[in-house]
Amino acid sequence: MLKRIQIFTTIIISLIYIALNIVVFALNPAPWLSTKGFWITWVFTFPVSYILNILVLVVFSKIKADKITRVAPIYYGADIGIVLFLSVGLSFIFKFNYILNDNISIVSVIMSILTIIYIIYFLAFYLIVSWLGKNQTIQKEKVFYIRSLVSEVDLLISTSENKEIRNLLNKVKDDIRYSDPMSKKELYNIEQKIKNEITLLKEPVINNDIERVKILTKEIRLLIKERNNQCLMMK
Repeated sequence: MLKRIQIFTTIIISLIYIALNIVVFALNPAPWLSTKGFWITWVFTFPVSYILNILVLVVFSKIKADKITRVAPIYYGADIGIVLFLSVGLSFIFKFNYILNDNISIVSVIMSILTIIYIIYFLAFYLIVSWLGKNQTIQKEKVFYIRSLVSEVDLLISTSENKEIRNLLNKVKDDIRYSDPMSKKELYNIEQKIKNEITLLKEPVINNDIERVKILTKEIRLLIKERNNQCLMMK
């Protein structure tokens, strides 16, 4: 669906640029069309701004649906920048051609400044989108980690018919489910400890070794609490 919207938007943008070009070449006098001022203005106004516009659209299309609202204002700002770009360029082409004539320095400086500003804006937009994508990947990995632990504990619960053991395991499962979802590489060691302790539960659960299960579940819950405290300290 998003890909179709991107293609449709690209077509619309292309048609707008084509239509503007037709108007520019149809309404401008032939002498002005042969000047350096016109062609430098035209290059900035159309090819350069078109490429920048498409680049912004491509970057925006890479954002996941649940993150779009966070970057939409920046994207709309980029669109406003393109409109400003076109407005200034078209003003030079239609209004100031009789003043500029072959004096290209004014056009070059103004359009170059606009281009540099827009490129800086685009790079900032790209970095924000890249950061969101990276952050989303980390969050997905963390959600997978938590779900996998919950699944392991669920499997252990299903293998035991002892009510006390099942209650102990359910408490561990709740602690995991509601643990802090923070994702940091500094948490790797303690998360591995939690995972290893849960793995050690398998044998005592199968053998109905309640005392051993009590010891291990207590250790796991303490580790989860310690992890939550570490998360709190890193916020």
